[in-house]
Amino acid sequence: MQLREVIDCLEPELLKLGDTGFAVQSLQRALKELLFYNSPVDGYFGPDTEKAILKFQKQLGLDETAVFDPATWYALTFWTEPFDPNPAKTAHRPKPQERWHWRLLQPFFQPQ
Repeated sequence: MQLREVIDCLEPELLKLGDTGFAVQSLQRALKELLFYNSPVDGYFGPDTEKAILKFQKQLGLDETAVFDPATWYALTFWTEPFDPNPAKTAHRPKPQERWHWRLLQPFFQPQ
């Protein structure tokens, strides 16, 4: 599954320490893809997921709550949307380095 597909599975719901389920699993996949989460994707919001959320929130300048709240959901959704520097060109497909998350989180990515 591509990062965009994983993020599209997430809803702006509150996920916190101790929660379980598909939403937590999708969150873990997205954080793993963005290199914030290195543990197994198990659908359990444990200490490792909490640390990953804190790192993500800190990197984006959000309130560091360690909770996947609507503000964090919005940031994850907004900053991973493709960015088209020239919207008049409909045939333009953004390269990875033109995406918002690439420019914002570039220190965490290795070119492929």
